[in-house]
Amino acid sequence: MSIAIRDLSGFHTIGVVSRQTGIHPETLRVWEKRYSLVVPTRTDTGRRVYSDEDLYRLSLIKQLVDRGYPPSGLASLPVEKLKERLAGKLAGAAGPAPAEKTVMKALFIGSVFQSVIDDPMAPASDFRLLGCHASFADFLSEGKKEQPDVLVFYYPTLHEDLLKNLREALEASGAIGAVVVFNIASRTTVAYFEDNGVLCLKFPASISDIRRACASVADLPVFSPSGDIQKHERQFTDEQLAYLAVAKNNIACECLNHLAEIVTRISAFESYSAECSNRNPADVKIHRLLQKSSQTARSIMEGCLNYVIEAESIKLN
Repeated sequence: MSIAIRDLSGFHTIGVVSRQTGIHPETLRVWEKRYSLVVPTRTDTGRRVYSDEDLYRLSLIKQLVDRGYPPSGLASLPVEKLKERLAGKLAGAAGPAPAEKTVMKALFIGSVFQSVIDDPMAPASDFRLLGCHASFADFLSEGKKEQPDVLVFYYPTLHEDLLKNLREALEASGAIGAVVVFNIASRTTVAYFEDNGVLCLKFPASISDIRRACASVADLPVFSPSGDIQKHERQFTDEQLAYLAVAKNNIACECLNHLAEIVTRISAFESYSAECSNRNPADVKIHRLLQKSSQTARSIMEGCLNYVIEAESIKLN
């Protein structure tokens, strides 16, 4: 479902829902994908927003999950049934026995995590920190003594080439998944990583945030050590970019128009590099590098353009 940005009264962002229900945003996203506990409304720019009914339903579900009910068993229940179960549970009625928790063993890669590790954290029966290495090379040089389930990396910035490094690290370590803590990245790049099965957290992240992220790894799309990395598909057609390049906007500058022109030029150079790669076999390596780099740059600038479009409440066909 899509609604206009100006009609958001009565709806709540994922951040508001998280604060009011106590459900971490990453956990909420996983519950939506895996169990369809709620189906959020999407704005015309793709943002999740939740109705008052969604908020109330999620608050009931959170209370029941905290009391031992698995989320999978609550997905199909209407609100009245959720209220009945919660009332029964609070009155002492027998509920389901909590499922045995799997201990998730995490290995931190990055010296920046030392301050995180030093922070106090309540004991958790489902999380075990194996240790922290300054780099993945250090982990390998020490003979891979640990056998982690999840690798937790720190990167100052995110770019698509890092996925190859993560795949190599997973294959070498035997871990089932990865979490990345980053400092700067576009929303498009973060979505690209998560579409490829890597959960991303903004720095600084507490050890509790990281623990929840590690627990969610098993519910994310499989991050295979081998296989093709998803490509950045174009977010705008040539016709949309042409419209945005001359469109009027409310802010006292022409950033919208300039961004549309930049994306148009980068897209053209991306296509040009692909054509050169096909025409010149001797120089295919450099042209593929140029094409890939152009794709990354185009994706970043598309994220900037999307931000301005959303701020200006511009509708595209």
